[in-house]
Amino acid sequence: MTSPTASATSETVAFGIAEEALGGGLFVVAVRGELDLATAPELRRRFDAVIEAGATAIVVDLAEVSFVDSVSLAAILNARKRLEGGRLSVVALPDTYASLILEVAGVDDLLGVVSSRDAAIARVRGSSGG
Repeated sequence: MTSPTASATSETVAFGIAEEALGGGLFVVAVRGELDLATAPELRRRFDAVIEAGATAIVVDLAEVSFVDSVSLAAILNARKRLEGGRLSVVALPDTYASLILEVAGVDDLLGVVSSRDAAIARVRGSSGG
């Protein structure tokens, strides 16, 4: 296994979250920057908002995330628990800090970690969430 990289450049990416409704109860929550103690509450609020808006499946796109802590991981796990059937999939690029943390925590299979948004969308649309 190669060493994970935080990002392609040494510049810090500003934190941000964007949601997108794709229809049929499917939402994408795309995050960029660092997920840590300071930003996890906003992530939880965004999960609350999409679930209250009728989400039955969520794709969590961490492709632009450079850091994930345990509080943020707990927020993702809690969102999965709140969904009918646990239909949630996480996008984490190979050899990144986010994918390493998900693997080391042993939740990569539970969270349906894949390397592209398209694969995550296909997973939540075609699976019961296992």
